[in-house]
Amino acid sequence: MDFELSSRARAEHARLRALGETVAALPADERLPALAAAGVLGLSLPVDHGGGGLDLVATAHALAG
Repeated sequence: MDFELSSRARAEHARLRALGETVAALPADERLPALAAAGVLGLSLPVDHGGGGLDLVATAHALAG
């Protein structure tokens, strides 16, 4: 099994690291809506259904920070 991340998965990880800094500065009640608006909650959903289309390994890596 190949666990090498695609360039897209690495870019998503970098995007989420930067987003994390922004979201961490928000009040607690604004964090989840901000993450949802940025598409974080649907990373592993198929693109056809409005998700990010990442596989589970890439999703875990993106969220690991």
